[in-house]
Amino acid sequence: MSFFRFSGAFCLICVAVASFVSPVQAQTKATKTSLAYVIDQLYPPIPDLQERPYKFRIGMVVGVVPAFEGSSDLRFRYSPLIDVTYRDRIFLNTNRLRFNFMPKGRIRAGFQLKYHSGRKERLTEDLKGLGDVGASLDAGVYIEARIFKGTVISADFSHDIASGHKSWIGKFLLGQGLYQDDNTLIGAGLETHWAGGGYMNTYFGVNAAQSAASGLPIFKAHSGFKDVGLLLYWRQDLTKHISLVTNITFRHMLDSANDSPIVIQRGNPKQFISSFAVRYAF
Repeated sequence: MSFFRFSGAFCLICVAVASFVSPVQAQTKATKTSLAYVIDQLYPPIPDLQERPYKFRIGMVVGVVPAFEGSSDLRFRYSPLIDVTYRDRIFLNTNRLRFNFMPKGRIRAGFQLKYHSGRKERLTEDLKGLGDVGASLDAGVYIEARIFKGTVISADFSHDIASGHKSWIGKFLLGQGLYQDDNTLIGAGLETHWAGGGYMNTYFGVNAAQSAASGLPIFKAHSGFKDVGLLLYWRQDLTKHISLVTNITFRHMLDSANDSPIVIQRGNPKQFISSFAVRYAF
């Protein structure tokens, strides 16, 4: 089947997903926000296990994301991209730094640092009374494996060593390639995030002071899986150096995140993310 048929089918899927979530998330506003949040939400999470001695890519990503985790508002956001690889050992992806201890074969594993900028109360009226969440620096381990042709699994587990959520957080992804040729890659994936009680209470809990200031009921969150998502991914190489990347993700909040009054009364458990990026590889 030709590339145009695959790309057309992919676009139809994206439109269908967008139409499903748009009735509950109709507001789309331009807003200023932190770089780390943009990259976390918009940058395609499918691991790239191609072995290249050196890789340097820059670009720009634009898209729409929830104003905060659990928000019902979609906001337009944009950010520069930086992607640097050194001998398949060191990876810098804008707000994440990884050191790979297994540079050969189908498995990567090692140590990572990831920066999160937190959450600002002034971002939206829905956060009024909840206060700011400080920035975090998550330090931990990760593993990525190509288990057979077209299938990739990845997991990472980190703890905040700064002053943000001061807790554990993990991410698990199963990615499957649907079509690939010399210039095109189309794939899909399932992802989920697990978070410790500190993270869940920081972002979804409501203490007595916050309740008095916001009007929301007191709510204590507990550790558990906070969301599950389906993602669609499309990369098209236009030339040897220039690539276009599209990413569509639909997530649903789980457990304490789904039960939080922040989400129930001021947001929506259905989360939609859409992005488009242009990358230039040196």
